Amino acid sequence: MGFNVLVAKFPPVQSIDELTQDFSLEPFGTPAEVIARIATAFPAVDFRDPRWGILDDDGWGLEFNMGTKDGVCESFTLRVHGGGPALLAVQHVLDVMGARGLDLQTSEFFSLDTAPASFAAWLDFRDRTSVKKPS
Repeated sequence: MGFNVLVAKFPPVQSIDELTQDFSLEPFGTPAEVIARIATAFPAVDFRDPRWGILDDDGWGLEFNMGTKDGVCESFTLRVHGGGPALLAVQHVLDVMGARGLDLQTSEFFSLDTAPASFAAWLDFRDRTSVKKPS
């Protein structure tokens, strides 16, 4: 389970409710091109499996679940772990990709103004619903 953000080149709307049924995403490029851009921004990222990148840092991490359609990457999902700089790293990914993120917990576009509250709510949910190991 993780805090998830869908990364895509969404149209310039304020809410996903404004998206029309026939909207389409502008592709980022080939998976190799997308991985190269991410690796330039985060040299420590591990893409040994090109479908699933892993970035572990001090107390936080990102997982990149790469999506492809007909050999082109239109979107990918970030799974966020830990705290502190993790949300700043998400914003950096969005900036590097020229994209917007959809916070999959709230169905609102990712913003550093609102993401901390969403992330805190997700952490609270995770902590309340996690299976505790017997003592």
